[in-house]
Amino acid sequence: MEGGGLVHHVLIQWAGMEFFWDTIWTTWLTMGVLIAFTWAAVRHLQIVPSGSQNMLETIVESMQELVESMTGPEGKKMTPYFITLFLFILVANMWGLVPFLTSPTNDLNTTLGLGLLSVVGSYVMGVYQKGWGYFKHFLHPVWFMLPMNIIDELIRPCTLGLRLFVNILVGEVLLHVLIDLCPPLIPSLWLLMSVLIGIIQAFVFTLLSASYYAAVFSHDH
Repeated sequence: MEGGGLVHHVLIQWAGMEFFWDTIWTTWLTMGVLIAFTWAAVRHLQIVPSGSQNMLETIVESMQELVESMTGPEGKKMTPYFITLFLFILVANMWGLVPFLTSPTNDLNTTLGLGLLSVVGSYVMGVYQKGWGYFKHFLHPVWFMLPMNIIDELIRPCTLGLRLFVNILVGEVLLHVLIDLCPPLIPSLWLLMSVLIGIIQAFVFTLLSASYYAAVFSHDH
């Protein structure tokens, strides 16, 4: 087992490459939970929603309003992506609070991958919406800003990934320390705080990702 501090990862090798096995299976577990939750929410749709249907509809409506406020009406087509992104990160952040489990988001490979997905996805959508002229924004406000704009674009997935990774990793490490050193009340309070942090980090990651798409759907790019 390898890892930093009190959070350890199970290292496996396959085809000459190394993987964190715990990250892989908790990622699949996260997807399974989301599929089961969605299925339970939509299998018996009601005019007056309740239970999981009501929760899902609240998330969908809130995310639609958020995305439209940031990207405009045209950006609503990206709402399913941002809902999926938010729910995936939210559930993934919680596994580290379960005994003997770790969050996939305490692995930098996962968070950087999510950051790349959002940033590269915005490029693909930009080209789809505006053609290759979309990349003219690298020359704004003046052409000699090109190197700085390129650096800014390159560090976006890094800052996205590092912010999420550090917050989740530190939260799990502190929880382990408090459990070992403090009375039960303090770890319990930190557990509640960790849940709140997990929710906030999922929202912040989704919000920043949506901000990258705002330029895609802006008419005064």
